[in-house]
Amino acid sequence: MAVGPAPLGFAYFAAIKYVGYTSYCRFVIQRRAKAEMPDRPVLSAWIAGAIRTGIGVTIGAAVGLSFWKIPFMNKIGDWATLLFFIFLVPVRIAEWWLLIRLAYRSLLGSVELRNLIGGGILASFALDAIGIFCAFALPGGMWVC
Repeated sequence: MAVGPAPLGFAYFAAIKYVGYTSYCRFVIQRRAKAEMPDRPVLSAWIAGAIRTGIGVTIGAAVGLSFWKIPFMNKIGDWATLLFFIFLVPVRIAEWWLLIRLAYRSLLGSVELRNLIGGGILASFALDAIGIFCAFALPGGMWVC
């Protein structure tokens, strides 16, 4: 049985990522940025969430498509999925670091940068679970044949 995302599934997934990333930027990263540099303006969480979602969609699509093109990945079954998610950890480190570099430069020298990136990675994986569930559960999200 083949299964794959339909256009609405991608829309659900991207919308969930955007809302989640915007929330993380607003309630975690912005709070830290304002505490460290209260006199500097901080980029809107709506914009930072859009940037992070754009980074994720772009890099995620490239990494995902490349990973599943590796010849032996389709032969090792469920292990391939586990390897994919393990492989996503360094990718997500880079994605979150890039967001902070682009949107919250004042935090680059912060001791807490590792915690912000680590929390972002956990948020990304949690949002993956919610997004995948919605892509399967909501109408028009997945095709199955």
